[in-house]
Amino acid sequence: MKIFVMACAQFALLFFVGCSSSLIKPPNMSDARSAVVSVAGAQVKAPYKYGGADHYGFDASGLVYFSYKQSNFEIPRDAEGQLRAAQAIPFYEVKPADLLFYRLTEKQSGTADGLHVGIYVGSGQMVHAPLGRDKVVLESIDTPYWLQRLVVAAKILP
Repeated sequence: MKIFVMACAQFALLFFVGCSSSLIKPPNMSDARSAVVSVAGAQVKAPYKYGGADHYGFDASGLVYFSYKQSNFEIPRDAEGQLRAAQAIPFYEVKPADLLFYRLTEKQSGTADGLHVGIYVGSGQMVHAPLGRDKVVLESIDTPYWLQRLVVAAKILP
């Protein structure tokens, strides 16, 4: 069973990230959403850097800021500002390029408010820059860890 799960995870990673580290656009995704997802996906394995918002390294909100900016959308740089700029949506309505906000401890998030943000990329996956890792990752949102800490799903794009 463990081998099957590992094989499925590797297949999913290859399917979504591919050889070029860009995510595949589902047929019904808007160009704007596709651009954000593509930029975010291309940053997978980029280094984590507290306060970072460029190719030299990213923190969580810096990755979101960069992905939207590179897609020609100006949004606030910090997670709290991003949350204020976004429109809350029911979790079951989340679409690629929507934002997922989580409440973590200050130690886990590196911020006083403990707010962490990731970009939903489809199929139960998000791209984010977690403090406890040394790089940007593609990760399932359907785990007890993330589900228990979800504060809100929100959208920037229509």
